[in-house]
This record gives sequence, C-alpha cells and structure tokens, in this order.
Amino acid sequence: MGGLAGVTLSNVRLRWGLSDPAAVRAKQAELIQRNWTRMANDAEGAGIAMMCAYLFYTDPNYDSGLCDTLESGGATRPAFTTWGALSSNV
Repeated sequence: MGGLAGVTLSNVRLRWGLSDPAAVRAKQAELIQRNWTRMANDAEGAGIAMMCAYLFYTDPNYDSGLCDTLESGGATRPAFTTWGALSSNV
C-alpha cells in the first residue's frame, strides 16, 4: 500500500469492511505506520519518499483523514499522531 492517498478513510472502509468510525481511523493510522516501517527497513524502500500532500490542502471542508474537518471542529485523528511520530530521513 502506498502513501496516505492509498489509505483514505473511504478506502479503508471498503477494503477492510469496517464501519465503526474509530476502527476505520485506527486502521488508517496502522497502515500508514506499516508502510513507513516497510519503506524504512526493507531494501525495496530504498530511494522512496513518503509525503502527505493532504497537509497542504486548503479547503476547510475537505476530509483528509488526518483531522476532522474544520467545520466539524478539526480534532486530530490517529493518522495525525502517526504522521507526527514518523522519523524524517531528509
């Protein structure tokens, strides 16, 4: 599974058959961490960078998966915490 674009909340719901919002968000964070670990620790990840373009999205009603929409209060989700904890090899 590639970067965050591959683990949007709707993709997680569909692929893993999850309906509970908390379970969907937790699975998304798990998949982000799993991908990072795989890319950082395996030879297949050499030269591959991971970035979250959604961090730069400016529509306050866009649901990136990292935080609730601004309109809904903007609370952070597990994926936000996961992204913040990833090491930077830049």
